[in-house]
This record gives sequence, C-alpha cells and structure tokens, in this order.
Amino acid sequence: MHRLVESTRLARAFFRGTLTTQAYAEGLARLYPVYVTMEGALERALRDSRLQAFHLPAAYRSRAMLADLRFFGVSPEPIRDGASARYVERVRCVVDETPSLLVAHAYVRFMADVSGGIIAGKVARRVLGLRSQEGLAFFAFPDIPDPAAFREGFRRRLDGFPRDEEESRAIVAEANVAFELNRALADELWTEVFDR
Repeated sequence: MHRLVESTRLARAFFRGTLTTQAYAEGLARLYPVYVTMEGALERALRDSRLQAFHLPAAYRSRAMLADLRFFGVSPEPIRDGASARYVERVRCVVDETPSLLVAHAYVRFMADVSGGIIAGKVARRVLGLRSQEGLAFFAFPDIPDPAAFREGFRRRLDGFPRDEEESRAIVAEANVAFELNRALADELWTEVFDR
C-alpha cells in the first residue's frame, strides 16, 4: 500500500521537481483538517488506557502545517466535499465507534511523515526554491531526534497493543482504508490543482 500512495502522479511530480508552490500549499491546506481531526481524535481516545501508548504529540503536524500555510499566505481549507472531507469523516466515525482503529491512522500518517520527513523536506526545499527552512516545518521533527528509534518504538507499541484476532484484522483493514484515503486526496489534488 505504501507503494500505491508513493506512485500517485502527485508524489511522482513532487520527487521529480515539477510540483508547483501553489499545488504544494493547497495540498497542505487540504490535508490540514485531517491532521487537526486525527490529533483531536487521538487526544479524545486517551480515555481508553490501551491508546495512551499512542499519545505521541512529537509527531503531530497540525501546528507545523499552520506555520507553513502562513508562510505561503494560504488559509487552511474549510472542510468541504471531496477527499479531505471523506478522510475527516472517517476519522470522526472511528473515534466515535471504534477508537482502537485510530492506531491504524496514526501508523499510516506518523510513520510516513517521520520516515520520509528529512528526505522529502530536502526535496521540497529544492523544488519550491526556498532559501531557508521557512515553509518546511511540516518536515521538521525537533522533538524526534532519532527517527529510526521513533519508528521502532511505534512498531513495538503496535505489537504490544492488547487486541484479539478480530481487532487485529480490523486494524489492518483500517490501515488500508487510511492508505486509500491518502491516495484519493493526492489524486484529487492532482486533478483539481496541478493538472489544470
């Protein structure tokens, strides 16, 4: 599934250096409500003691995204119809109905962000023609000095998450839903912003 998301036209354009600043900023704006919702959902879900191990504010991105959006002079997107709204709605349903499935959404976003943050940040700086780190806070993790240790710790938390067989299958299925929501958001952004 990682390869599916990484193979979107938007991701390929990003790594080839053909993504425009407008498309990048609009992508952040559309992803911002997803992070606000997911981070809020994770905070709400802490009442389930099993989820306290996934309280990882060092990986939260909404504040960094807001700083980047301000740098680019773009307002966060209001939740509207489309891929961003579907993503937000899914996270809201999960936290209301089966909070344990939030670990799947945290896994998909946080692991990808921390894993690719340094490399993607360097690419973004070059592609967007930035002379400093301003506008790239999304890719900076000042409270995660060792990304490899963070990823290993997250995997240990996931392996140690108390669940039965049925819940394990549900978490894997939800991770696939999260990957698909990310792919749909990238495809929509490509169609509506980059490819017009």
